[in-house]
Amino acid sequence: MKKSEFKIDQKVWFLEPWSKMPKCATIVAFGTIKPDKVYPFERKTATLHWLDGGTNTMLVEDLYSSQEELLQVESKKSRKRIE
Repeated sequence: MKKSEFKIDQKVWFLEPWSKMPKCATIVAFGTIKPDKVYPFERKTATLHWLDGGTNTMLVEDLYSSQEELLQVESKKSRKRIE
């Protein structure tokens, strides 16, 4: 699934920012961060409700439709860093 096809109430996976562990959440809203000096382009965000409680907002580019997809991408990134 393309990241632009995510929908409200869809479950998504991401790396929890502090522990770097996979987490699951439900999308409750979308937003946009306006361009600025550092990022001269709009960035799409999703407000998430975590399945184990709490909410946060993340960039849509950091979300995945399944835990398997998330782990595959992170594994590829790790291999590239090691090489």
